[in-house]
Amino acid sequence: MNSLRVSTGARLHFGLILTASGRAHHYGGVGLMVRSPGWDVEVSRSVDTDRFDAEPSTRQRLSRLLRNLRSCDPVIPPLQIRIRRVLPAHTGLGSGTQLSIAITCAAVALTHPGSTPAAEQIVGMSGRSERSAIGSAGFFEGGFLVDRGTASNSPRVESLQVPIAWRFLLLRPVAHQGMSGVEETQWFDKRPEMPVATAEILATLATQRLPETLQREDFVGWASAIEEYGDLAGGFYAAVQEHIISHPAMRTVARQLRDAGVRGIAQSSWGPGICIPASDDDHAAWIAARIPAVVDGHSLEFQLTSALNAGATISYPADDITPGGTLC
Repeated sequence: MNSLRVSTGARLHFGLILTASGRAHHYGGVGLMVRSPGWDVEVSRSVDTDRFDAEPSTRQRLSRLLRNLRSCDPVIPPLQIRIRRVLPAHTGLGSGTQLSIAITCAAVALTHPGSTPAAEQIVGMSGRSERSAIGSAGFFEGGFLVDRGTASNSPRVESLQVPIAWRFLLLRPVAHQGMSGVEETQWFDKRPEMPVATAEILATLATQRLPETLQREDFVGWASAIEEYGDLAGGFYAAVQEHIISHPAMRTVARQLRDAGVRGIAQSSWGPGICIPASDDDHAAWIAARIPAVVDGHSLEFQLTSALNAGATISYPADDITPGGTLC
């Protein structure tokens, strides 16, 4: 085997629970994998040196990642990586985690054909899941994800199936990004502790109301719960991002849609993107018709997608498709 292709979805995260280290639900939360946008990467053995067919910022990420991977596994050969589809960085979609694990899976599969390393080993090699485990679990399992936090004695992340009719509109201002990199790391290094009452309500929403309404396929109840979760988490993070929703244009749209009766609007991660759930295609079209192309001088970009209820996929030259969880 000399080449393979990995396709991922995107990860939405509706807010970390920040209790004290070692306490229940520390770094817990809820998230969702959606079908698009996502990474589509083709990875092959290279003759002599790493070669990247990608934009400059992605090439830099790939170069750093391969250096780190070879510190774990020095026999990883030179690779040629072609980016066929991009998941935008720093927009609340989990771009870094999905790319890192995709490339790690590909590198391991090409280096050690037939090996089946555990997901935890792949995640460790990729350098992800420093805080939340939603993006890494989502890569392998998909679905709606409940992260019980670092102190959980049971499996940390539970994946639940999302009704196939439900739709999700992803909306963001063009050419804007959320907090990331050194700024994000510095904030977490000196982070304030979330009030106990806030953490308890978020934990109840995460482990009870959201799973229960999802399993009943109660869209109205689920949308109400995810909006409550997003608003409460956003209220805690407002001290650093200036508001429950970080970007002013997204605040305007959220307010207008809520005034029109839309429920479930929540920001993903640091934004600036927000997620707007819909019960089916007709509901999604009704919502989309109420989203302006420009708000306060900011051009908006939105995408209609559905939940990804399985992990990322890998395809070999013979087009043998393997679901996430058995990628490498």
